[in-house]
Amino acid sequence: MITIARQSGGPGLFGTNVSGTSNAPVGGLTDPSGDALFRVIGGSNTRGMDILGSSLRLSDNGSTLNVTMQVTDLSHPASTALAITGANFLQYVTRWQFGNTIFYAAMENTAANGPIFYAGKAESIDLCSVSACFPHVITYPEPTFGGTTEPGIVQCPAGPSVSNPCSVTIAVNVADVGMTPTTAAASLLEEVGGYALAAAIQDGLETNATVEADTVPLEIDGVCCYNFRASVQNGPPPACHEADGDGDIQGARSGKASFSMDEDRCEDNDPEDVHAKDVDSNMDFQSTQILSVVFDDATNSVTMVGTGTDNGNPVTFTAVAVEGPAGIGTFSLTLSDGYTNSGTLLYGSIVLH
Repeated sequence: MITIARQSGGPGLFGTNVSGTSNAPVGGLTDPSGDALFRVIGGSNTRGMDILGSSLRLSDNGSTLNVTMQVTDLSHPASTALAITGANFLQYVTRWQFGNTIFYAAMENTAANGPIFYAGKAESIDLCSVSACFPHVITYPEPTFGGTTEPGIVQCPAGPSVSNPCSVTIAVNVADVGMTPTTAAASLLEEVGGYALAAAIQDGLETNATVEADTVPLEIDGVCCYNFRASVQNGPPPACHEADGDGDIQGARSGKASFSMDEDRCEDNDPEDVHAKDVDSNMDFQSTQILSVVFDDATNSVTMVGTGTDNGNPVTFTAVAVEGPAGIGTFSLTLSDGYTNSGTLLYGSIVLH
């Protein structure tokens, strides 16, 4: 559990009056760089866990809470995990209190760089002593353990740095965190904080036994805390990338395979979409939901993960587009029903901007 007490006025510990920032709602909070130490004593800064800021922004229609965290470098999760002993999962959690309930939005990644995005109501694990049993550990369960899958995006420049960091944004359906589109703007979210955690196991697998064995996530960095009410001060728009493309590549068996894509709606407000067709392989794919988008400016690529249909049958998919010279690049598509294909564009273009 994380408990922070901050005094903003009145007599302080040493007998003199103190002053500090008020609890008036704001759109976000920044954090100094270079403080993501592992180990805490004598350790070094872990760039992949070095939080630089946290912000919230409610969409104009009140239906989506965009939860954004800036981190120095999210483009090398394998190196980040290797730098922290026992880190199998890298968790970037933003949590807040709404009424008497703690809610959260999170991105979890591994060394394989397959981020998942989710949100929901926090859970707790009670531990007992001679005096009582009460919550000792707050958990933020993944989708298979009670959390709800949300769309999310990771964006990294070609050379991530403190002055030009990566960002992760989770587009949370307000209904999944206790609000409605009509009430969200006036809702007060208290004690908003963002945390970078290294975990041996997923939060949803934590039990009394594992907690007592000290497998709880290790906080590497955090930015805390602020209150948020969109009607008073909405946060800044999240960073925006756009990926547009259509064309043909060589078919998986023979002939040609066509594709089209439009990511992300933040620029042109068009629906996010991936479509592909390979007649000779009897593949006709249409996305239904984009769950994860990862832009990597270093490789000039975008990776999209989500759900869709192939000839009307439900599938999951991973699509990767790379912009090449003059917009001519490569496109690959992998479906859960076994279809996979990749190739250089024979016709068309891919533009990432």
